[in-house]
Amino acid sequence: MKKIKKSLVCATAVSLFAVSSLGAMPLKPFDMPSIAVNSYGADEDLKSGDCGEQGDNLKWTLDSEGVLTITGEGNMKSWDFGESPWFSRTDIKKVVIENGVTSIGNFAFEGCSDIVSATIPEGVTNIGISAFGRCEKLASVTLPKTVTSLENAAFESCESLTSFTFPEGVLEIGDNVLQFCYNLKTVELPASVESMGTGVFSYCTSLTEINVDEKNENYESIDDVLFDKNKNILLQYPSEKIGEEYVVPDGVSVIGKNAFNSAELLKSVVLSDSVMSIEDNAFCSCKNIKSITLGGCFIKLGRYVFDNCDSLVEINVSEDNGFFASIDGVLFDKEQKKIVKYPNGLKNEEYVIPDGVTYVGCNAFEESEYLKSVVFPDSVNVIGDYAFMNCKNITSIVIPDGITNIDYGVFYNCRSLSSVTIPDTVEIADVFSFYGCDSLITVKLPESVMMIDYRSFDGCENLMSIVIENPECYINDESETIFSNTIIYGYKGSTAEAYAEKYNREFMPLDENPDGYIIDKGVSDDGDLKWNLDDKGTLTVSGEGEISYESLLYYSMDCKGTVKKVVIENGITSLGMNPFNHFEEVTEIILPETIDALGEH
Repeated sequence: MKKIKKSLVCATAVSLFAVSSLGAMPLKPFDMPSIAVNSYGADEDLKSGDCGEQGDNLKWTLDSEGVLTITGEGNMKSWDFGESPWFSRTDIKKVVIENGVTSIGNFAFEGCSDIVSATIPEGVTNIGISAFGRCEKLASVTLPKTVTSLENAAFESCESLTSFTFPEGVLEIGDNVLQFCYNLKTVELPASVESMGTGVFSYCTSLTEINVDEKNENYESIDDVLFDKNKNILLQYPSEKIGEEYVVPDGVSVIGKNAFNSAELLKSVVLSDSVMSIEDNAFCSCKNIKSITLGGCFIKLGRYVFDNCDSLVEINVSEDNGFFASIDGVLFDKEQKKIVKYPNGLKNEEYVIPDGVTYVGCNAFEESEYLKSVVFPDSVNVIGDYAFMNCKNITSIVIPDGITNIDYGVFYNCRSLSSVTIPDTVEIADVFSFYGCDSLITVKLPESVMMIDYRSFDGCENLMSIVIENPECYINDESETIFSNTIIYGYKGSTAEAYAEKYNREFMPLDENPDGYIIDKGVSDDGDLKWNLDDKGTLTVSGEGEISYESLLYYSMDCKGTVKKVVIENGITSLGMNPFNHFEEVTEIILPETIDALGEH
C-alpha cells in the first residue's frame, strides 16, 4: 500500500466543493490548492454549547477524558467548512451521539484527527458532507439501519478504516464518501443502495474487494469489481486487486470516473469492443500500466484519464475504430489531425509532430518527463489547454506560425523551459500560460500580442526581462501577472509602462534601447564587477580591477553558450587566467584602453 502525500490532498471542502483559488483552472487529484487548517481551528477552551438545527434542540459537552457527548432531539446543525465548534480539534477522542438525534451535520467533525470511535444511534438518517472527514484515527464505525444517505466525502481521509459496511437501508451514497481511506481493504454494499456518486473509493490504495448483496437491483460485483446491475458501466476496480492484466468484459460500454484509480498492480488493460467511453481520471495514478488497448467502438476520452501513468508507453487502437488511431503508441484522431495523448512513459527526448496535424489536444503531452524538445509542423494552428503541463525537462519551444492563442496553462510548470520563440501571429497569452517556467530568462512578445492574462508569467523566478512590443497590449491588472523581479521593456506611455509603475517593476523604454534588451545580469561577490547580457548575445562587463576565472563570469553566468561578443568597459585593468573559459560561441572581444595585463589562456 502506498500513501499519497497529504500535502497533495487538500481539505475536503476544497477538493470537492470550493471554487479553486487558481481561477478557472480545473481541479485535479494532484493539483488541488491547499488550505492551512490551523488558521481555522476551533477554540479548544470551549467545552459545551448548542449544536442543533434550531439552536438549542441539541447540546454538546466535552469531558476531561476527551469524550464528546451530543444530546437532544432533532437534526444537528450543518456548518460551512471550518465553522463547526469541533473543527480540527485534537482534544476529542470519542464521540457519543445519544438517542433522539436524527442527523449529523455537514463538516461536523471534519479534521478531528484524534477521534478513535464514534457511537451513532438508531434514528440518525443522514450523515452530512465531510461529517467525519480527516478523522485519521477513526478505526471503525457502525452505522444504524436508519441511515438512508451519506453525503459527499462523509468519511474522506479516515486513514485507519480497514473495512466499511454500508447498513441495510442506505439508499444514496454521495461522491467521494471514502476517498483517501488508504488502509481500507473491504467494502460491503447492501441490497438497499439505489444510487452512488463518483469517486466513492478513489485513492483507497489498499482496497482488494467490493462485495454487493446479490439482492441489490442496481449494482453488482464480479470478481470484486463493481459494475452497475446491467453491466454497462465499470464503476470501480479495487486498487490492490491481484493481477497484472485485466480484460474488460464484453457488454461494458463506459469506464466510469476514477474507475481504475491507483491500481498500481496492473500493467495492461484491454477494453472490449463494446466500450465506447472512458470518463475523467479513469486510470489516474496507475503507475505501472504499460499499455492500453481501445476497441473498435470507442468514441470518447475524458480529461486526465492517464494522469500519473508514469509507465505507459503505448495506447493501441483497434483497426476497426472509426474515431481514433495509434501511431507508434501515440493516440490520434482517426484522420490524424489531432494528437490526443502522448504516453507519459515514452523515453524519447525529442518528438516530431507529424505533418498534417493541426491540433495538439488538451493535456496531450502533460507530464511527459523524458521529453526535452517538441518540433511542430507548420500545419499546427491550435495548442490546447495544459498541453505541455509539467513537462519538466523540455528546454526549448518554437511556437509555429499560425498559432493565435497560447491557451490556458499550455506550458504550466515546464521548469526547464529556458527558451521560447513566439511568432507574430500570437494575439493572446492566456491564464497561466507560462506559470512556473522558472528557467525562462527572457520572453519577447511581438506587436501582435493584444492580451497578457492572469498570472501568465507568475512563478518565472529567473525571468530577467519581458519585451512587450504592443503599446496597447492589455495586461491583467494583478501583480502576479508578471513575476516581480522581471524587467519590463515597452514603449513610453504604453500599458507596459503603466503596469510597471503601478506594481513597482523596473521599466526600460524600447524607444531608448533600439539595439537590444538585457536578458541576464550579475555582480561579483566583492561588488567590483558588473555584467549584463543582451538579446543579441553581447556581454558587457564594467567596474574596476581584474576579470578572472574565479572572480565573476564562469561561476555566475548561466548563459555562457549564448554569448557571441564581449565588450569590456574602461576601468577594467587586467584579465586573469581563463576569464572566458567555456564561452564557446564568442567571436569578438573588445578591450578598453585601461587594460594593462593579460593572464594565461
